[in-house]
Amino acid sequence: MAFTTRAMQEKMEKAGLLPLRRQAEISARIIEERLNKLLPAAMEASGLDCWLVIGSEYNEDPLFRSLFTYDLPTARRVSALCFHRQDDGSVKRYSFSARSPLMDKLYENKLNKGEELWPTLAKFLAELNPNHIAVNKSDHFGICDGLSSSHFEQLTGHLNPDLRSRLASAEALANTYMQQLTSLELDLLATVVEVTQDIIDLTFSTDRIELGKTTTTDLEWFMRECMSELNCLSWFGPDVNLQRKGEKNTMFTGVIEPGDLLHCDIGMSPLYIKLHSDIQRLAYVLKPSEAAVPGGIAKIMRNANRFQDITMQALEPQKTGNLVFSEALEQGKAEDLNPALYSHPIGTYGHGAGTLVGRYDHQQPLPVKGDYLINKNSAYALELNCFGRVPEWEDQEVFTYLEEDIAVKEAPYYLHGRQTDILLLKFD
Repeated sequence: MAFTTRAMQEKMEKAGLLPLRRQAEISARIIEERLNKLLPAAMEASGLDCWLVIGSEYNEDPLFRSLFTYDLPTARRVSALCFHRQDDGSVKRYSFSARSPLMDKLYENKLNKGEELWPTLAKFLAELNPNHIAVNKSDHFGICDGLSSSHFEQLTGHLNPDLRSRLASAEALANTYMQQLTSLELDLLATVVEVTQDIIDLTFSTDRIELGKTTTTDLEWFMRECMSELNCLSWFGPDVNLQRKGEKNTMFTGVIEPGDLLHCDIGMSPLYIKLHSDIQRLAYVLKPSEAAVPGGIAKIMRNANRFQDITMQALEPQKTGNLVFSEALEQGKAEDLNPALYSHPIGTYGHGAGTLVGRYDHQQPLPVKGDYLINKNSAYALELNCFGRVPEWEDQEVFTYLEEDIAVKEAPYYLHGRQTDILLLKFD
């Protein structure tokens, strides 16, 4: 079956996500804006005045993704960046790394030809004499734990005892910096979300599915083909599965038949701009005798939409993820929605930095990971489900898994709408 992503390409072109050259240029602008607008506030909030980010080629610190420009996509041997907050609140930026034209616009080079990194960095820090030297070590967040043990040993081995005593974890700083997005990023992310939804609509269609022949795996590969056509990457899966009357468990592989409730989970990122979508949606394959989704399934879908409303109302800036989780789940249970909540930040990574709102396999408040605050100018995957028994399926349990991408400013809002009705697939 032929397909076209031309309409999606046009949306991406309008947003500046295509062609690739323009996308790359915007990616450099994003990094500059993040360093100028987000980093100083994050450093002030953390109380840290000096931050090191160190990584080696093909073993980069996760933070490199938001700090290095497209013309220097990996470290060269060992690369280090140093950020130093000034008394006026501005942040000076230094590079101990290989150079590129775009990196030279953002960072002051401090490693000359023939100099060795570690003694040069140690000497520079001694002259800088900061109150703290924050490094990316964390027991709780992988994104904030990018300093390898060997690099830590090299760093501490070259610092004098006084400077070693000033080493501190950059967990709070890195979480705040990485969780927040600029206005430009939020605008671009809205387009990424819209196009991801378009891929779902193109996949869950009678033009794409041949009953009794097309498998869930076929649809997964079709989604990958769409992303490839758009010069985008899939950061997981994508995953397509189905629930069927008489099958107690979700089927993760299988041939699609009438009466199946299809579910997908898909997330993508443009090649040069590290912004990630994460969306789950549902479709129902009508039987010849049906004109609508069975009433029991439609009711569970309404419950899931109601639980989305409850969670959006609870999800406010300056609340912890645990407080949002507890308030929403308590209200959802009080309304007999049979809910589960497990939302997470999105942005530079699909499972981004910042607080978690529940976890799929742990429906309880989360120590540390749920204790961070939700910041303004951040984005989340509103991920949840509700379940119930369906009379038309002989009281079989059915789940409605939903996930929509939202942004948080003064209040949360959907980046590009949400699913309120299960997509119907009617075959002649």
